[in-house]
Amino acid sequence: LTRRGRVWIRRHFRFGRRAMWGNLLADINTRVDILILGIFTSDATVGIYSFAALIAEGFSQLAIVFRNVVNPRLARYHAERPTVELEGKLRYGMALTYKVTVPLGAALVLAFPLIVSLLKVGSEYLAAWPVFAVLMAGITASMGYSAFQMLLNKGGFPGYQSAFFALTFATNVALNLLLIPVWGMMGSAIATGLTFIMSIWYIRLLVWKAMRIRM
Repeated sequence: LTRRGRVWIRRHFRFGRRAMWGNLLADINTRVDILILGIFTSDATVGIYSFAALIAEGFSQLAIVFRNVVNPRLARYHAERPTVELEGKLRYGMALTYKVTVPLGAALVLAFPLIVSLLKVGSEYLAAWPVFAVLMAGITASMGYSAFQMLLNKGGFPGYQSAFFALTFATNVALNLLLIPVWGMMGSAIATGLTFIMSIWYIRLLVWKAMRIRM
């Protein structure tokens, strides 16, 4: 390898090492509520909650679709354009994301009994409707920011990106441990929904600290 090649290998390795822990925590975070709920409640409760969480998680994947579209453009804008232009694109993108996801999320909540009926999973799963509504409220509230969740990585700050996922993970664990013993699966839904909302504050704070960009 040339000297230039070795330099780039080391740079990529350092970047990946700092980003790895955040991505690991992000994956684990999607199962925190179910894992902790399983410790404190029955298998039946976990099954009913998991049904609602599965649909809500599917809805949250829309943010990943948006993210995959905008990520390359974000990196280019950060490298080539003034900060004010990037901030304008972020605001436009978040507004567009909310225009799509808010009505869709509301429609899914209203359609939950129909989904239960069509899937023929049993009327007992209707007990998950309030849980589903709370989960969807948290996910939908954060969707505009979730679409730009990888901005720190794209801006060259993988350590801050990992810090964001670590804060989100710790919040999710703490709130679930606090609320599940009190309110069962509704406590888990509230904890998870609040974690999504808190993630808005975390990403705004860290993006400003690392990149001096207002989201």
